[in-house]
Amino acid sequence: MEKNVFTLLHDKHPVGEAVVRAYGMDLVPASRQLEKADSIFKEFAKRENLISRALKPVRDQYDYILFDCQPHLGLLTINALVASDYYIIPLQAECFALEGLSEMMSSVAASKEENEIDIRFGRVFLTRCIASKKLCKQVADTVQENLKEKVFSTCIHENIKVSGAQAHGVPIFQYIVGNDLQRVAAEDDLKLTEEILQKLNQCFKAYLQQRIHSNVFIATYS
Repeated sequence: MEKNVFTLLHDKHPVGEAVVRAYGMDLVPASRQLEKADSIFKEFAKRENLISRALKPVRDQYDYILFDCQPHLGLLTINALVASDYYIIPLQAECFALEGLSEMMSSVAASKEENEIDIRFGRVFLTRCIASKKLCKQVADTVQENLKEKVFSTCIHENIKVSGAQAHGVPIFQYIVGNDLQRVAAEDDLKLTEEILQKLNQCFKAYLQQRIHSNVFIATYS
């Protein structure tokens, strides 16, 4: 059986056995078995620490470790929070997404207290923005007013060409073939990446004085 995140947590084999090297990154693929993670792992001892324990032997080998999580606070997301220093939330520029953001932040705060985890709120970035849509600007203004410096200045614009990269199973940067819309999509992602790294590095200057070893967590809620 192909090794992945599920086998890593369930069978407890070394993380290196599940790593796939692609596009200059070490990736550990997901599997459909994770859909039943809450029930499968509910009897495991210290089940909220499964990811943290699995990554402990390799965490010092990486500058950044990222987790791509589902948009709800299930067992896997709690595991990712326990194993992380920061979390970042993508926010779709729609009214209902604002309600979801408030609920997610409240849930994370409750989970922090319950599990005694040391994680800090990173920032929010807006995604699927449509420049000509008045509602998108209203949502952006509301988020900025409430979260202030906790909002990244870069937003990811709605772009149907992104689905082409997804269909081919490649990053958007690998999918650019000269189309202006594709270049715009890639530029949004690149600007956001640069802004995230800049902000995290600023935060880490003070944070690393207190901790010798550290990793970074970017949880994507889409």
